[in-house]
Amino acid sequence: MIITSSARFLLITHLSGSPLQPTTHLRERLNSILDHELKADCQLLFCNVEQTELGWLIQSSQTYRVLDACLCWLSQPDNLMLGATGLCLERFELFEQYEKRGLDAAWQGCRNLVEKMYLLLLARS
Repeated sequence: MIITSSARFLLITHLSGSPLQPTTHLRERLNSILDHELKADCQLLFCNVEQTELGWLIQSSQTYRVLDACLCWLSQPDNLMLGATGLCLERFELFEQYEKRGLDAAWQGCRNLVEKMYLLLLARS
């Protein structure tokens, strides 16, 4: 689990090609493309030296399925937005983050149900 309260998804992008732009400008351009296409707030989390693998934190109200479809569209070989950067999105990995509050609430619900069932069993005995 990612230790942040503002990110809902983690995206790892695997890129190929030779960038046509300087490194800092390239990261900013990729961030802009992801923000626009995913309709989200994307923040670069990490980047390897070759700039072929980048990790992004994504805050979005979109569902996993919608984000996945947008990323599939971006990974098409004929995608002009990414092609303009000199790169191609070879593959990506998208992970959804679960907030602790949501899991705690689910656990409390299960616990309450088990307690009620136990009390019913005791009442029947």
